[in-house]
Amino acid sequence: VRPDHRAQIKQLFPNAKFAKLPGAGHWLHAEKPRDFIAAAEMFFDA
Repeated sequence: VRPDHRAQIKQLFPNAKFAKLPGAGHWLHAEKPRDFIAAAEMFFDA
C-alpha cells in the first residue's frame, strides 16, 4: 500500500493494519515468506 493511500484506507477500514517488509516487492509472500507469515500471524493474533 502506497503511503499516500493509507489515510483513505484507514478511513474506509478503521481497524486496518499496515506492515512493511523491507526488500520485498509486489510478491512479498513469495519474496519474503517468513517475514510475511510473521506479519500475518501478528495480524491474526490481534
